[in-house]
Amino acid sequence: MSERRELARDGLHLLVLCSFALAQPLFDLIARNPEFFATRRSSAVEIVAFAVGLTLVPPALLLAFEALAGLVSRRLRRGLHLVLVGALAALVALAALAGLADGPGFALVGAAALVGAAAAYTYRRVGAARSVVTVASFAPPLFAGLFLLGSPVTQLVLVRDSGIALVPVSARTPVVVLVMDELPITSLMDERREIDAVRYPHFAALAGDSTWFRNATTPHGVTPSAVPAILTGRYVSNDALPVAEDHPRNLFTLLGASYRMNVSEEVTELCPQDLCRVARAGLPARLGSLAGDVAIAYGHVVLPRDLRGSLPSITGTWRNFGSDRGPTRDVPVIRSDQSARLDRFLGSVEPGAGPALHFLHLLLPHGPWRHMPSGRRYDASNAYPGLADERWSNDPWLVTQAFQRHLLQLGFADRELGRLIARLKRTGLYERALLVVLSDHGVSFKAGGWRRPVSAANVGDVAPTALFVKRPGERGGRIDDTPVRTIDVLPTIADVLDVPLRGPVDGRSAYTRPRPTRRRIDVMTDSGVRIEVDPESLEHAKSATLARKLALFGSGDQRPGLFGIGPHPELLGRRLRDLPRAARSRSGTRAEIDAAELLRSVDRSASFVPTRITGRVVGQRASGRLDLAIALNGRVEALTRTYTTAGRPQFSALVPESALREGRNELELLAVSPGPDRVRLELLPTSS
Repeated sequence: MSERRELARDGLHLLVLCSFALAQPLFDLIARNPEFFATRRSSAVEIVAFAVGLTLVPPALLLAFEALAGLVSRRLRRGLHLVLVGALAALVALAALAGLADGPGFALVGAAALVGAAAAYTYRRVGAARSVVTVASFAPPLFAGLFLLGSPVTQLVLVRDSGIALVPVSARTPVVVLVMDELPITSLMDERREIDAVRYPHFAALAGDSTWFRNATTPHGVTPSAVPAILTGRYVSNDALPVAEDHPRNLFTLLGASYRMNVSEEVTELCPQDLCRVARAGLPARLGSLAGDVAIAYGHVVLPRDLRGSLPSITGTWRNFGSDRGPTRDVPVIRSDQSARLDRFLGSVEPGAGPALHFLHLLLPHGPWRHMPSGRRYDASNAYPGLADERWSNDPWLVTQAFQRHLLQLGFADRELGRLIARLKRTGLYERALLVVLSDHGVSFKAGGWRRPVSAANVGDVAPTALFVKRPGERGGRIDDTPVRTIDVLPTIADVLDVPLRGPVDGRSAYTRPRPTRRRIDVMTDSGVRIEVDPESLEHAKSATLARKLALFGSGDQRPGLFGIGPHPELLGRRLRDLPRAARSRSGTRAEIDAAELLRSVDRSASFVPTRITGRVVGQRASGRLDLAIALNGRVEALTRTYTTAGRPQFSALVPESALREGRNELELLAVSPGPDRVRLELLPTSS
């Protein structure tokens, strides 16, 4: 066979193997999560280009490397080709093993490498093996074609007209709608079942000016369905995408003929493009973001579970997966991606000549949790210890820490709500507008349970949501305990504005009197199954979650507080000089601290603060679970215990910002064990 024909054949084989090793796993993942494109507002051309590029570019690059090697010698090129064949076969095997087995990651990688080596040997020695790869050349176009024309992504590629004619309305009242994300109402409540005004003052102030529907629930536990349900007033089919073509009758098309649209959607695209022309980043920036996210997503597809911890989380989000890889503190002002979105939105909130609809979906307090209540960020790499495939581990400590971080980020969400309310007051819209603030769904923190996929065990955490409605001129807040649903939001807005709804809805105005008693409350699961619960059982579940939250974190200024969790709470806040003398470890046990150098040069005015202390424990005592006390500048500021990932004992803890001083901070880590009459402390040597 001539060199040219052999190179062409090998290129075809690389195309086939890349389609199985790279393209098809990503096509399958994204086809099950078309929000990957919807949140980017990717055009049909961009989606097609993605599919073609993912199919053709990797094998083309590999073939180019082979061709360069061929310039040196034909033997070198053939050797490189066999190495690439083995590597691609190993990736196919690794993805299969990671999906079927849950063993040690490095063992699975080794097994996949052996499979790859065997595949390369067979490919080299057995002609029939090469023929099989040649015959499989139908796979690359088939995979790309099914992705573009036979999956949920098809609805984004074959863009169709919504078919809704906009009809003018006579209403002139400004409308402001803020949808927060992943916020169960119990997270805001204190022991009196009111808003915790100390921790969340802006929510409390809003409740004091509006009607708080304390028993509001969502019919969907995931954002791509929950937000469209809010905007359409209807239950959402699991087959529907969160785009205008699948939900043509919505809040935006109801008011679009007469209202100016100031709309910032995050996960959905229900506002038609002729109403909401959204400025997008340039093509290079979009392609760069897409490529980075695809690479991270592929790691989650192919790597064994215990090796994914080093990757940025893709749980609960659809883009910018790597935005919090490790600590950064080069930004002198406090800003996050959500703060920046709010900045842009607030800049567009103006009274204007005519009525306007101001709509913002803010991904707060949605994870990944990375903000202190002040808005400053901490290190959010390894964002969800104890969470795998949306299910919490059986270690209650990891779940408690996640609960803590959620509540702290809720403090940041409260801060952002305060910025919105301040803007509305400055522009005079606070008094004149219809203001609706709600959350799309909740989230659950129970060891061994699902974080957000709805089940009978967590429906009391996922279904109850926040809902505040402030009608124009309304003062003197009140609590309404009538059961309402988020599908009632659109009919409520239409009722207040006296605008007739065009088309059927499943909800009804929250101000309809008398409202029928709901005998059952149902929430749709990801698979389309309805979880039903009666109001009394739901209330009991909410009460149990609230009681657990108060036992763990108290409320307001009460103990134990948001930083008061962990073993041996009597040590928290104590000076080391006032505690029993800590013996230096003689067992060889020591701690490796991540990014310890950041504690040696703290800038308290920066956007990043090293309040999250993470690391590993190595040595003789590392095999068992250790209780740890973290001291900063001679004072115990956090308590934690180790957990094991991939056979490595690790730890994580949050310290309050007030524990950090400007410049150099001294960190000491102590192992804590019970003694006959008082605890024993062992000072562990630390290294970065």
